[in-house]
Amino acid sequence: MKDIFRFAGLFILCYFVCIFLYRVDFVKSMINKPLRSYSVGWISSFLPSAEISQQNIAGKSGIDAEMYLIYGNPILIEKAKKEAKQSGQAYATIPTKSMELHLFEMFVVPVFFLISLFIATPLILKEKMKGLLISLLIIFMFISIKLICLSTFEISNSRIGIYELGDSEMKTLSILLGVFSLGFTLMLSFILWLVFGFKKSNFVQIFNSLFKNA
Repeated sequence: MKDIFRFAGLFILCYFVCIFLYRVDFVKSMINKPLRSYSVGWISSFLPSAEISQQNIAGKSGIDAEMYLIYGNPILIEKAKKEAKQSGQAYATIPTKSMELHLFEMFVVPVFFLISLFIATPLILKEKMKGLLISLLIIFMFISIKLICLSTFEISNSRIGIYELGDSEMKTLSILLGVFSLGFTLMLSFILWLVFGFKKSNFVQIFNSLFKNA
C-alpha cells in the first residue's frame, strides 16, 4: 500500500508541476507555437482544397494560449481579391470562416497526464521512456485524427463549396467527435499507461500480493 500511495502522491505532484510550468509565459509560448504550426500544417496536408491559416488568441498575459483556425475556399478568396482590385479597393473582404482550437485541452492536458503517470510509475528508466514515447505517439495520432474530423465537420457545415458532406456523413462525423472528447482521450491515455507502464512495473507484484493476502 505504501508504494501505491507514493505513486498517487508523485503523480499528483508531477501533474501540478507540469501545469504550473505551463502557466509560465515562456514555457507556454514554447509549447503552443509548435502545436499551432503542426495543427495548421497537418490540416492543410489532409484538406488541400481548403485555404488554411491561423490567428493567435492572446490570453490575459498577452501570450497566445489558443488559436483560431481560419479556413476558406481558395476560388472564392481569389475571386474576392480580383473584384477588389478591379473596383479599385485598397483592401478585399476575404470570405473566410474560423473555428477555435483549444490547444490546452486538446494536446497539453493528455500529454501532461501521460507524462505524470509514467514518471510516478516504479519502472526502470529505459522501459519508462520507451513506454512513454510509444504512448505519446499513439495519443498524438489520435489527436491528429480528431483535428481532421473536427476541421472537416466545420468546413462542411460552413457550406463554402468544398468538402460538403451529406447528412449521413455529417451524422457519422458528429458521433466520432463525441468519441474524441477530452474524457475519452484521458481514458485512452490511462489504458496506454496500463499496457506500456503498469504491466511492466512493480505494481503487478504488489497487487498480486495484496490479493493473495486478502
